[in-house]
Amino acid sequence: MRALLSCCILCTVLPVLGQETLKEISWQALARDGEIKAGTLMGDSLQLVNETRQPETFSLLSVSTPGISSPSYAISGEVRYEGVEQSGYLEMRNHFPGGKSYFTRTLAPSGPLQTIQGDSEWRPFRLPFQVRDASGWLDDRPERLDLNLVLQGRGTVFIRAVKLVQNAGGGPAGKTSGAWWSRKVGNRLGAAMGVFIGILGGVIGWAGGKGKARGVVMSCLWCLLAVGLLSLGAGIAALTLRQPYMVYYPLLLLGVICAAISTVRIKAFRKRYEQAELRRMSALDA
Repeated sequence: MRALLSCCILCTVLPVLGQETLKEISWQALARDGEIKAGTLMGDSLQLVNETRQPETFSLLSVSTPGISSPSYAISGEVRYEGVEQSGYLEMRNHFPGGKSYFTRTLAPSGPLQTIQGDSEWRPFRLPFQVRDASGWLDDRPERLDLNLVLQGRGTVFIRAVKLVQNAGGGPAGKTSGAWWSRKVGNRLGAAMGVFIGILGGVIGWAGGKGKARGVVMSCLWCLLAVGLLSLGAGIAALTLRQPYMVYYPLLLLGVICAAISTVRIKAFRKRYEQAELRRMSALDA
């Protein structure tokens, strides 16, 4: 149970470690500086209200020289709304050198890109963008980002916890410059890791459960622990060196799973083999 809990916690936490926060938006700070573009400050959130049946666009935020170095980035936060009569959306406009402009909008039926309509309690939103074309990642980076809210009719929207993030190690696909391996290799490593743990764990569980092959089972468990510790060390080194998600995630995941499973099983099987030996000796004495 402890091993499973550790693995679940790691799987939840590691994706968050894969992003770097470039800027956190404080509506209170913007209000003090007189830079609130639209809406009303309500505690830590910004309230936007459309009281008519006509479409209205609210300019919420403009980030000049955002300092983005990764080809994959996003504006994220939390949104809550009441009585939004028609489908509305959040929009991130990406302004590039040469007058080029592109946008991302929350027009999906569900998830972080879900459209804004009806009523909703606080939920996360995310407006991602990737600087790439059919040939791969591009060198262009945005000069300015604009965050807008578009309401097609009446409704009230609240927005909070807004921040600009980027992928900490570069693009989420392909091989980032300086990365130890590519996304494809990372996927293959993850698949091989699953097969390895599955087969070895099955053999150890079967033999250990029956009290057989003590030397083989215990040797495999100690080897599994060594693999786990080495993988953890490599994963920590990858994080320290700012390797991308596709590098450090499988290393850390393999390390935690192997170390947790082997640690628990070594103790359990050692006790089981000792009990089996005592029963065998008692039987011989009898």
